[in-house]
Amino acid sequence: MENRPFVAIYEPSSVNEPGQIESVTFPEVECKDKGSHVAVCVEQRNGRKDCILSSDNASHLCGMGDMKAKAVYALCGNKAGKETTLFLGNGTLLQTPRVTIKSEKTANILLEHQLDGWYYEASADCKD
Repeated sequence: MENRPFVAIYEPSSVNEPGQIESVTFPEVECKDKGSHVAVCVEQRNGRKDCILSSDNASHLCGMGDMKAKAVYALCGNKAGKETTLFLGNGTLLQTPRVTIKSEKTANILLEHQLDGWYYEASADCKD
């Protein structure tokens, strides 16, 4: 039995609106600091894949695969192999091979790719 924090994925569905989740996996989290860290990847039937990284300490640099974060919660959503949604929750860093989000102070930052480019909302200033 694996030793990881409790994680639950809820998806409302009905006969008229069936669920979209294809699979849920729990990749190993890489972190040099001790703490409660967990990673979850949710694959949907439409080809979207959301990878979520969570830590009980936002100052710990945690990673899974190509994604690294210093945050309580970080999400990287992609479709067809390209990032479409990135969210940094109560953190200062979210990094993928294609995108890096940094902030001097703890922030919540949403970055979304739409047809005409990238859009973001942030609770604090972002760094270049």
